[in-house]
Amino acid sequence: MNIRPPTITALVLLPLLGAGLTACGGSGDHPKAAPASPTPASSAPGTPGAPVPAASPGTPSAPGTPTAKGSGASTFPARFAGTWTGTGLTSGTGTTGPVRIVIKAGATYATGSWGSGHVCKGRYWPASLSGDAIVTHLDGTGGASFCETNGEVTFTLKGGGLAFAASGGNQRPTSGVLSRS
Repeated sequence: MNIRPPTITALVLLPLLGAGLTACGGSGDHPKAAPASPTPASSAPGTPGAPVPAASPGTPSAPGTPTAKGSGASTFPARFAGTWTGTGLTSGTGTTGPVRIVIKAGATYATGSWGSGHVCKGRYWPASLSGDAIVTHLDGTGGASFCETNGEVTFTLKGGGLAFAASGGNQRPTSGVLSRS
């Protein structure tokens, strides 16, 4: 008998997300794309000031590139910076699991891991910012076959914690509140 471990979905750490819509608001506008050319070590993705490949006319923007959605956030504000840990709860299934998100001030993406043993991994690309909430697009970067690979995760600063909510793409709705560690 093949028993699959429970999947946990989270907005913040994000690959704990699950089904329904196409990633990034239902339009499929956030492709997983490799940079057009190798990036020098001095300007690695996630580094403040790192160049972002330009999109060709008529094609979706590269991850982290400002879009017409919301404020068009392209980096994480300093107030979101930190290593955030906690538990995500998946709606409908009631399953829970660990979530860890690392956000660096000025970075073009945050990293996360979730699920039992943190087997799922992903990057969160900022899409829009409104007050203390930042909407991100998830790119799953590794893990088991059941790990979420895309969707939208909103991170909101609340009372010293970081609330997250994940939805869309191939993730189940997951949420939780993380603590800075």
